[in-house]
Amino acid sequence: MSVRLRRLQSDYEQIKARLHASQFIVIRNVTGDPPERYEVEYRVRSLVLQNDGQIVESPSHVAEIILTRAYPHRAPHCKMLTPIFHPNIDPSAICIGDHWAASESLSDLIVRIGQLIAYQTYNTKSPLNGEAARWADEHKDLLPVDGTDLIPPEMENTPAVVPSPSRPQPKTINCQNCGTPSSQQTLVRCIGGHLACPDCVVHCSNCGGTLCLLCESVACSICNKKGCARCLKTCADCGKAACVEHFVRCAQCGKESCSTCAGSCATCGKSFCKAHLRICKSCAQPLCAGCTGTCAICPPDSVHHKTELAKCAKCNALVCQSHLHASGVSGQKICDMCGTICAACGKWATHAEVVACSICKKVVCVACAKECRVCKKKVCPSHAGTCERHHDHVACHNCMTTCPICHKLVCKTQSHVEACSVCKRLVCHECAKTCADCGKRVCAEHIFPCPTCKTGVCSTCVDTCSICNNLFHTKHLKACPGCGRKLCPSCGKSCMRCKAIVCPEHGFPLSRGRVLCVPCYKHREKAIARIVLPSIVGGIIVLILIIWLIVRSAH
Repeated sequence: MSVRLRRLQSDYEQIKARLHASQFIVIRNVTGDPPERYEVEYRVRSLVLQNDGQIVESPSHVAEIILTRAYPHRAPHCKMLTPIFHPNIDPSAICIGDHWAASESLSDLIVRIGQLIAYQTYNTKSPLNGEAARWADEHKDLLPVDGTDLIPPEMENTPAVVPSPSRPQPKTINCQNCGTPSSQQTLVRCIGGHLACPDCVVHCSNCGGTLCLLCESVACSICNKKGCARCLKTCADCGKAACVEHFVRCAQCGKESCSTCAGSCATCGKSFCKAHLRICKSCAQPLCAGCTGTCAICPPDSVHHKTELAKCAKCNALVCQSHLHASGVSGQKICDMCGTICAACGKWATHAEVVACSICKKVVCVACAKECRVCKKKVCPSHAGTCERHHDHVACHNCMTTCPICHKLVCKTQSHVEACSVCKRLVCHECAKTCADCGKRVCAEHIFPCPTCKTGVCSTCVDTCSICNNLFHTKHLKACPGCGRKLCPSCGKSCMRCKAIVCPEHGFPLSRGRVLCVPCYKHREKAIARIVLPSIVGGIIVLILIIWLIVRSAH
């Protein structure tokens, strides 16, 4: 049986002997033969943090202890299976102390965990649970939570390691590590003065000295070789022990550090301690002070390869590649402080190579900026357009308009647009018409063709015929003398006497389609009255004379 299995069997027998009568510590379950896993129930009061934030007492707690392959050289892995609120306990581990000795018995550890759970011992200086540590410091008067003495009476005078009951014999020298009697194997004395059997001794990998499990053996933190404390050196940086061959000397200060803490400069290859190596911000490689440089823009604690730094063409400051950009206009290498990003193309440009858009105030480079042909101001591409009537004309949005007739985008120049004299809207030259009467320019919506003269007339120079409701040139419409309504030549009749245009209601028809207006008709009636009435009166007088003569001649 190996030394580890003998130690496991010895621990198990010792736990049964010491804790079988304890009413506060109960071994609920074990796994393995000999056991490598223990499930322990502690019937002591401790604290639990509820979901609502209240801290309450709990009467029972369960812990798990797993003896790893490295046991007893390495401490067992301990964790809680039930919730607990404690400075030195989190869901994944129980802090059983900074140093583990192979000579400590497992039964002592089980009792020590119980004392930790009951708040009889705790450490708030290096806690696993910061909130519980603050609570413990603020409520020292409430601790311990449970003052029950967890050490069984049998443990007070029991040695740390109990050998198997079948092996020890009175007045027999036993191995001080596993309890094997000298009658079965030859015992040797280690450099620490302990008697140990051959199965319980190891040899220092450096000096070859004999060590036992009770001796202070140290494992190299780099190669894991075991050796005595006098053969391994302690690193001044990390405080861990390592073999002599794993130490290197700093090329700057001469201090010796282990190879884990020391490193080589990625550029010059020399070895340096942790204090004289810095990590490059760009490539994450270690660099010494002689191979590093500082960027004028990065934080002061950021370092870079010297070869990575370059001068800005404007301010001559040394900057890293992440803060150095090529101008999209001139190609010069400029830093963040001497340039800006064009809002149009996204490229960098110097402050002298950018302008602000006169409309949105965005900064664009001179290569992307457009000059308005009308107002001569600089604008960004999103606020510049091309005249659809003259494609070589570029104008800003403030100097362009949409023709309401053809809906094309045109610039506001006298050669491209003009205002309608009627509605005052700006229309392009192609959609503007000239009135044949007044000669003014109007849009196509306010020009009308006269049915009489077939010319285009603006809305101010046309009128509506009262009969047919058609638009005519004002010079082609005449007012009726009778009612004053305006009539076109087609809807009115010409007076045969004065040639005035009269409507059908105020024209007096004559023979052969001729008409007279009201004034001319009244004048005709008066003329007829002056000629006909005397003739009638004369005829009547003649008729009376004839009748008188006839009557007289009859008598």
